[in-house]
Amino acid sequence: MAIDPEYFIGKDEFKKTMDTYIDTLKNSEKAEGENRIYVHGEKEFEMEEKRKKEGLPLDAKTVESLTGISNEYGEPIEFMN
Repeated sequence: MAIDPEYFIGKDEFKKTMDTYIDTLKNSEKAEGENRIYVHGEKEFEMEEKRKKEGLPLDAKTVESLTGISNEYGEPIEFMN
């Protein structure tokens, strides 16, 4: 189900309320051994940004397999180090 906040409190007020909620949550007391609180999807977003910059890590078996396919079809493939 999706609810359009425009019908209840308006988009701007909803965004302001959510920003306050997220700030309150992130500034709450952290669990022992933790130094940060994440909101839903934040870890995945950060990982996506990291993968865009650094690429996707591949194990040796996958690299070997992709190299074999590359050689079989005569299409060069490059891997980042």
